[in-house]
Amino acid sequence: MWNVLICDDQREQCGRLKELLGEDPELRVSCCTSTRELVEICAARRPDILLMDICLGEESGIELVKCLTPETAGVQVIYVTGYVEYCTKVYETEHISFLLKPVDRSELLQAVTRAKERLVRRRTEGLTLQTKSAVYFLPFAGIRFLESQGRLVRCVTDHGTCESYSRLSELEGQLNDRFFQCHKSFVVNMDRVTAFASTCFTLSTGEQIPVSTRRRAEARLRFLQSLKEGFPEGSRSGT
Repeated sequence: MWNVLICDDQREQCGRLKELLGEDPELRVSCCTSTRELVEICAARRPDILLMDICLGEESGIELVKCLTPETAGVQVIYVTGYVEYCTKVYETEHISFLLKPVDRSELLQAVTRAKERLVRRRTEGLTLQTKSAVYFLPFAGIRFLESQGRLVRCVTDHGTCESYSRLSELEGQLNDRFFQCHKSFVVNMDRVTAFASTCFTLSTGEQIPVSTRRRAEARLRFLQSLKEGFPEGSRSGT
């Protein structure tokens, strides 16, 4: 069972989105119409999927998602808005999709399906890392990047840094296809990348990961692919 929270300051919009989700037995859907309710619900029982209106009166849904981190860490955010100009600003936060009002039911269900698939992967997949004192299982969702420093590999996560005496190539074999080796010393989680500027990736945390000249073209393609995966069908722009 997945907990879905719809946050929209218009009750009729909440009701419509809830109706569009239909009778999916895997979803437990609740609604809120204010910032206060959103904060209280996330503190009491963090949702798995958040359908977030971007314009909440005078407040920004994007800024609220930023402020609620780490409370919303791992939550699959689907932004909903009537304004297409927000299509780039949403990349300041992690999200699964960007839907324009009036929301098309098939696009909504596709986004929710992708969110559920990602949640399943994140619950069942991770990296087993041997450190000097212990063995850790690190869910892929929480890994930002891996950095090789000679025989030492640093795995930087949302909860801190683990160091292992191994080779980057050995650990790379455990990673899924969301990870990309952008430099001989770096493997980055593409789900955490928000910008690409030819020589580096920028993560949602502000950290910058170098991209080697040899991997620049592939890095650009991987980044564009990630961008497209964040948009519903029909709203993707060609490059």
